[in-house]
Amino acid sequence: MPSDRPSEMTRYNWVLLFSLYITQFVAMGFFLIALVAIMREQRYSLESLSVIYLLGLFWVFKFLWAPIIDRWKLPGQGHFRSWLLLLQSLMVVVLLAISQQPLDGSFTTLFLYCMLLAFLSATQDIAADGLSCSLLLPTERGVGNGVQSAGGLIGNMLGGGGVLMLYPWLGWENSLYFLALGTSVSLLLLFFFREPDTRPVAQGVGNVFRYIQIFWKQPNYGGWLRLLLIFPAGIGLAYGLLTPMLVDVGWRMEQIGLVMNVIGSLVGVLASVLVGWLLHRYSRRRVLLSSALFQCAALLSLLLPVLGYTDLLSVGLAIGLFYFAFTAVTTVLMTLMMDHVSKATPSTDYAMQFGINALLSYLMASMSMLLAAWLGYGGVILFALILGLTGLFLSLKFQSSGADHASMTDFHPEKTQEEPCA
Repeated sequence: MPSDRPSEMTRYNWVLLFSLYITQFVAMGFFLIALVAIMREQRYSLESLSVIYLLGLFWVFKFLWAPIIDRWKLPGQGHFRSWLLLLQSLMVVVLLAISQQPLDGSFTTLFLYCMLLAFLSATQDIAADGLSCSLLLPTERGVGNGVQSAGGLIGNMLGGGGVLMLYPWLGWENSLYFLALGTSVSLLLLFFFREPDTRPVAQGVGNVFRYIQIFWKQPNYGGWLRLLLIFPAGIGLAYGLLTPMLVDVGWRMEQIGLVMNVIGSLVGVLASVLVGWLLHRYSRRRVLLSSALFQCAALLSLLLPVLGYTDLLSVGLAIGLFYFAFTAVTTVLMTLMMDHVSKATPSTDYAMQFGINALLSYLMASMSMLLAAWLGYGGVILFALILGLTGLFLSLKFQSSGADHASMTDFHPEKTQEEPCA
């Protein structure tokens, strides 16, 4: 019989979760960031580059197949561990296959391989989130989601920034070999991991769309839904502009990789650790409001390169503020998502909430370049700031979702330890 609650996280479990989120984003960081810079340098239009960001839609719609991860267990020890072993292995195989596709060959073929990789990475995210929710106690969720955010940023830094900086020397094929090697790191840790039996057997959610309706009809979930919809809009709109904007003001790929995916990611890691610690000490609401305020300041700072301040210090400051705010908001929202999942279907509930959040993020990132061709970079950033201020207003009105969840305004760990994912 499964136990009613998990025990506290071990050091090995923390390292495993950290590695899973790093390797999940190593390859996608390359395709969503480095590939955009490479193609823009070759004078691809902003309109044509926008299709690359659509790879992120797999994270938006992953809730459609998340019930499969919750419901079915593959052969092997551990419910989520068995899925992760399979998915991590397939990601390595696909990366090796992409390495044999020439960059100057068929873009359609290359993009189809990238779509397959994005599907596998999003599905790995489902299993990793389910494992996290099953392992983490309420008192550990803030730190746990800080670890998740930090892992994603380091993956982006290695795959997007690191490989982009080395690309002139590595070339296409060796860059993909590097990505495959990085993605395979978690496999070794998974082999020695023994997943505790802490969750009931899921009976499935039935009609997933009906399940979504029931989920959001719970008391006070309307405000939570509005927050998920509006918070990523402004930051996503600005994110899509960063790489092409720096290319257009004359920055080299090595400089872009250094500032965006090394300095920016390191600042983001610092933000994730800090916000995880703050969530352990202060109410969800207080940290959310602080993050929303910082997000508005960060969006405003992105006007610096638009106004002609393209030196390393000015751009580094703007990118650093942006990544700090982006990570802070993301960490808070992911913690609140975890507060709203059930024991029986943690992957489905988390994926459904994350999908709503990600929908506007990726669509706005894709639309940003289309809007920039019409409004210019400055106009799009001002529009993003308006959206950020709207998110701040909604966070002021946001209320707790009920007594069955870890309340963001009155969080008492001692009262919720018996319900790790209530």
